[in-house]
Amino acid sequence: MDAGLAAVLGALTGSVATIGAALATGWAQREGARITARSEHRRQRLEPRTAIYKEFVSHANTIQGIASRFIVDPEAIDLEAINEDVLRGITSAAHGIEKAWADVVLAGPESVATCAGEIYAHSIRMTIAVNEVTRRNSGEIPLNPGRELAMRVAVSESAHRLWMKVDDFAPLARQALDDDGSLS
Repeated sequence: MDAGLAAVLGALTGSVATIGAALATGWAQREGARITARSEHRRQRLEPRTAIYKEFVSHANTIQGIASRFIVDPEAIDLEAINEDVLRGITSAAHGIEKAWADVVLAGPESVATCAGEIYAHSIRMTIAVNEVTRRNSGEIPLNPGRELAMRVAVSESAHRLWMKVDDFAPLARQALDDDGSLS
């Protein structure tokens, strides 16, 4: 082989190796920056999520506490004990859930938002059921033994479903807060 050809091939090989090394270094730096940016984004979302979930759980626990007295056999529910104070407590907690629910939906993730939406829906059903009983107790709705059993069932079922969904929320929220992004 000619010395000139060998020199040209040597220079060409060195240039290709340098270009390859530069491309690999650029790719590694870009990936490193992407990982750093993703980590910072997750950290910035984690802090507000914690406060949002805490607010939602506070309202959910309030309504769950009120609902706990109705998680019994529907026939054992004393309709006369469901009064304006009970309705005000449930309505207030349901309004709190509604406000906090909007923040949970925006903060995500989807699994937590879905569970929060179900809690919100059950809080409304519970409010409607208790409101109907208070209307019956105030004389707005006529007394009817068949309807009273349906009222008891509505209160009991809405309380039970609400209770179960509130219990589902905390593990989903913890899972969302523990997500470090390594699996996505």
